[in-house]
Amino acid sequence: MSNSNNELDIYIFLKSIFSFFKDYRKNFFVLMLFGLAFGITYNFVSKPVYTSSTFATSGVSFFENINYNEEELILDQQPIVDLINNLQFFIKKKEFDILSKSLNISLESASKIKLIEAEELFYIDGKNIKQKRDKFYLSVVVYDKEIFSEVQNGLIHLVNNNAYVNKFYGFFIDQNNQLLKKIDQEINQINEIRNNILELNGKIDYSQINVGSSNHITESEIINLSIRKMQIKKQVELLLPLQFYGNLSAPDKADNRIFIRTGLAVLGMFFIALFLSLVQFFNKEDN
Repeated sequence: MSNSNNELDIYIFLKSIFSFFKDYRKNFFVLMLFGLAFGITYNFVSKPVYTSSTFATSGVSFFENINYNEEELILDQQPIVDLINNLQFFIKKKEFDILSKSLNISLESASKIKLIEAEELFYIDGKNIKQKRDKFYLSVVVYDKEIFSEVQNGLIHLVNNNAYVNKFYGFFIDQNNQLLKKIDQEINQINEIRNNILELNGKIDYSQINVGSSNHITESEIINLSIRKMQIKKQVELLLPLQFYGNLSAPDKADNRIFIRTGLAVLGMFFIALFLSLVQFFNKEDN
């Protein structure tokens, strides 16, 4: 009996909703048609926008926490993502003079930027744990497709001239240069010792070179030093405050946003029609 009553209540409720929309269908039809027309008109009269995206990476997190004992190079992109996304604050506030100085671009170009957004990327490892990738996704939306390269160079300028980034990057370069110098000195000393022993003995077993009182230097240790030297040089050459996997390319056509704009306009008019219809309904009930 209870189930039958519940089904009856649902039926009555749905029927009343249907009757409500049927009675006030003119409100919905007229206002939603107006929303459709408004959305289409707005799409044609508004400024065209262009979107371009690319992948980028940064070594800032490594510069902050250099650990030469790490087996795997870990590049956390969160610091650089936060720095880039902070620009959106100036775009929303229309403070294009600050944006212009930050990116070292003209005020006119800065005023044509609609959106700059960086997003961290993740993956699920073999243990089903969410891990950060060593790159991030960058999306730029502008009103002039000719300024994409200017914006990209501006982002490089922003990062390279950041005082915090500069401090750690400079320390990273100095520290690695000192380490390379020490490795060269160590290799030279080993070679000098080997040459001296060769002069004395003519021929030696490289697996048994005595240095000092307790150090045994082998050929493999020289190779390991050379490999470590190449690894450090690779880090110095490739790890930069900001570098892009590809350029922000200008699309041939502007973004087609007619469906989004008309959809939002129609949806907005639907809620307005609903509100007006409810007002009319309750006024009718009171009378």
